[in-house]
Amino acid sequence: MALATRRCVVLTCDWCGDGWPGQAGEPHFDDRADALRYAAGRGWSVTAARAVCASCRRAECCVTHAWSAWRPAGPFPAADGGIWRGRVRHCRSCTAAEWDPPLRRRP
Repeated sequence: MALATRRCVVLTCDWCGDGWPGQAGEPHFDDRADALRYAAGRGWSVTAARAVCASCRRAECCVTHAWSAWRPAGPFPAADGGIWRGRVRHCRSCTAAEWDPPLRRRP
């Protein structure tokens, strides 16, 4: 079996850190133009300053969130290598969620 190194482009949502729910991993593209075309066809908003997936765009446009009650959440692996435990609530109108304490991405 031959192994080769290949460079690709991936697109990640600036809000949720993902943007590709329901897919078997994130898509990889040969170049930036391919990534932007693909994202535009799936409802992303991509500008020079940021990229926001379709789910997060809906949350961003939700003016008044209709929050559910807080529910316990976790344990999850934490960005610092420990375990995160807390609570979460979701908007009933869009895909927004609030985490307490806030979740942090791994550096």
